[in-house]
Amino acid sequence: MRKDGAILPTVVAMPSRPSSEYTAKQRRRAIDEADSGHLMLAADLWRAALTEFGTSSGIASTISHGILGLPLNLHGDPAQVSALVDGDGSPGDFGQMFPESEASQVFLDGIGLGVGLGQRIVCDGREIGSRNVPRMRRWSPRWLRQDRWSRAWYLATTTGEVEVKPGDGEWILFTPYGELEPWQSAPWLFVTLAFVFMRDAAFDRQRHSEVCAPVRVMRSEKPTTTQARRRSLKMLEAMQRDNKFVLPEQFKYELVESTGRIADIYQMIIDWAVKEFEVGWTGQTATTGDAKGFLTDNSIHQRIARDKLRFYAKVWYDCLRSQALTHWAWENFGSCHPPTGGYNVDPPEDIAAKGTARVQWAQGIIQQSQAAKEIGGWLDPRWVVEDAQKQGVRICLPETPNLDGEGTETDLPTPGYAERVAGMLNAAPAQERCRHGNPNSCRDCGVRREDERVTNQDGSIGWRINWVPRSPVAQEVLA
Repeated sequence: MRKDGAILPTVVAMPSRPSSEYTAKQRRRAIDEADSGHLMLAADLWRAALTEFGTSSGIASTISHGILGLPLNLHGDPAQVSALVDGDGSPGDFGQMFPESEASQVFLDGIGLGVGLGQRIVCDGREIGSRNVPRMRRWSPRWLRQDRWSRAWYLATTTGEVEVKPGDGEWILFTPYGELEPWQSAPWLFVTLAFVFMRDAAFDRQRHSEVCAPVRVMRSEKPTTTQARRRSLKMLEAMQRDNKFVLPEQFKYELVESTGRIADIYQMIIDWAVKEFEVGWTGQTATTGDAKGFLTDNSIHQRIARDKLRFYAKVWYDCLRSQALTHWAWENFGSCHPPTGGYNVDPPEDIAAKGTARVQWAQGIIQQSQAAKEIGGWLDPRWVVEDAQKQGVRICLPETPNLDGEGTETDLPTPGYAERVAGMLNAAPAQERCRHGNPNSCRDCGVRREDERVTNQDGSIGWRINWVPRSPVAQEVLA
């Protein structure tokens, strides 16, 4: 809802109390309900998988906070870029609009469950003349559903269902795997399976350690009386963990341990589940004990496969740009074109290598330009610009002049300049282009081509290059 140009919360969040029943049967039910558009059980299982085990929580935290902590590399209006990024000791609008505490949860819901929901809320106490910087707040996806027929999204609130319209200025719906049924391609399917098996294996292992713990046994090698056996039992109970005591003559004390190796299967299940988390989330096996492991001091670039890192970062910024930054740019700068770019996911060594490659490319262009001059030619500026873009280099050329315009006194050549240029271009060998690279007409030179038809010695018809002062520019400068 909008009031005086501000976005105010229209709904109140429902209280969330995830279920504690995490079984394979419950997971199957969650999948069936998700396929019908209801995400409550799927969201509960997903959130439990992220919070109840340190391995999954550590991997998810590294992905979310690692990517959201990368520097922004933005291109566009300098004023907008300056307002978004941190600088001059003050936080930028981007960090204020998308605080990491809220953004990380919406981000994880999106890349894990397939859909993350955020709401843009205007903070109270905005000063007159300051920029409008709404703050994103996360909503639990357990209250979301997608209508199977209209494909519209609806959110259950304390006042009833409301329709969620992504990009309307209030709602941000992060669906990195597509707009239709995104949960079908999301990692929650294998994450929850691994979580259920790992959780059961951990509980079974603990129960196994209780049931199959070593048993203290005292037996008699000779016939005994009931009173003697009772006295021995009391001695055994009072012993607790003492390792020294005196036994009656006819009794023998033993510690009987389980010889079964069934406990090994529990660890195998847990190891399999951990590998599922690692490979599915990061695209590689990241062990926790190795020097280059997942939870060491290595950078985010070493912990996540490059393709997944780029994908996660790109779809997140694209979502924010299309659904939130467009409104921010319009409200504060009157533009519908917020900065492009995103998070800089290149590791430092790649940035250094890329810089070296660009220097070598520039040196090659200089050498090619010199070689072209030696044979009386030049490099096509348009080709240089096109090739520069492939190297990630942006070259801005002077705007093409409006040849049909009248021009002004300040952009006209000095008197006699156009005639001198035309004479130099017509001198043998006649030039196909002026020094600005224009083949037909040049406002800066004040000339244009009017090729003349000639008859060659063999009777064939040809054309002779003929540069002349432009009109009306030439008339004005010669007047």
